[in-house]
Amino acid sequence: MPPNGFSVTHYVGIAGVGSDAASWPMDGDAIGFFGYDRTLHEKDFKGGLANTLMVIQTGLDNGPWVASGYPTVQGYEPERVPYFGIGGQFGGLHRGGANALFADGSVRFLSDDIDRGVLEAMCKIAK
Repeated sequence: MPPNGFSVTHYVGIAGVGSDAASWPMDGDAIGFFGYDRTLHEKDFKGGLANTLMVIQTGLDNGPWVASGYPTVQGYEPERVPYFGIGGQFGGLHRGGANALFADGSVRFLSDDIDRGVLEAMCKIAK
């Protein structure tokens, strides 16, 4: 256990696309499931609940769930490479990929070889 008594999480909520996506209003086209001041409805998911990432594993920039903010809710940053796998924004904890929770409640294993455009689309509620 860390000195402050809180264990870190290896799962982060997906805020959308961009380092500050969690702070964007609902009218943005790159917002994701989680945000600091956001209320979602099923009709908001243009690409469908089964295609929208909600939570994904990461080994980078982790913090305790109780901390809130960046350690628990992150946006996908397309310019930050590697974007997936060891040393990447997401993944890096399992050989070959990462576990991900989708907005429909399903859990799937995403490959380290996931296409960058596909990952970006899955991080947004409105495709």
